[in-house]
Amino acid sequence: MNDQEKRLAKLEDSWSDFAFFLRTDMRLLRRGKLSESMVLHSLLDDLQILEVFRKRLAHQRTRSTAKTNSSSNYSVLLALEYCGKKNLPIPCGLADELARALKVFNSKAGPHSLDQVF
Repeated sequence: MNDQEKRLAKLEDSWSDFAFFLRTDMRLLRRGKLSESMVLHSLLDDLQILEVFRKRLAHQRTRSTAKTNSSSNYSVLLALEYCGKKNLPIPCGLADELARALKVFNSKAGPHSLDQVF
């Protein structure tokens, strides 16, 4: 790691790991001080997987009912989980969908259980 990545590591390992990837094209994945691994597939592979989540979400939005809203929001959670496991930045569209779902949950009229939202 270079000095900038070491400074980032003091704040958050995942930020440092992503900066290392941008500089070297090698993806480290650290979880705590004892676990470190190298990601063996490309960023393009990850983008293609996230595109599947995006298409699934768009399809579910076209069939919008209370049940499919919950299903599509679950797709948002799965995509977020994928980004977290692979140490990927959250795509803007995914962040927007999460904010939308939480806005509904936080509204007075909206569902008052995360089970109903996700």
